[in-house]
Amino acid sequence: MSVRKTVLLFVLIFLLFGALLIFAVTRDDSSSDAGDEHWYTNALHSLFGERRALSPADVIGDCVTGAAFRVRPGRPCTVRLRTSGVAIRGFRLTLAAGLKAGIELRPRGENSIPIRVPLRSQVPQTPNLQALKEGADLTLACEQALDPVAGCVISLTAPK
Repeated sequence: MSVRKTVLLFVLIFLLFGALLIFAVTRDDSSSDAGDEHWYTNALHSLFGERRALSPADVIGDCVTGAAFRVRPGRPCTVRLRTSGVAIRGFRLTLAAGLKAGIELRPRGENSIPIRVPLRSQVPQTPNLQALKEGADLTLACEQALDPVAGCVISLTAPK
């Protein structure tokens, strides 16, 4: 290949890289519909089946009333997320009362990985969490409450 063709090829690659860089810098993702979802994540979701929000009726345990968990300091509460015909059920947890709580989600199933998420009054909401069709066990612990008698209140909300 001649030197002239090589230089031309490098110039073309440089121009494409520059255009891509300008596009990335000037792109505005501040609109409300510019969330975490992209075309490729939507394609992956369609491969893995139906998704829906976790219903309060899917949660079984002593410390849950409707969509709220009441947890006292020093007395962790474990609830069971029922099995379902839906492949993925999404949810978020929000610290509604209290200063600090800990969440541990242990999905059931062969390839599941448990995760722990801290909740604090400064960052009161978990990222999107998922329960697979096999269900899961969810342990909530109130680590610091404003009122030790009332404890912490953690609410179940829909995913974004």
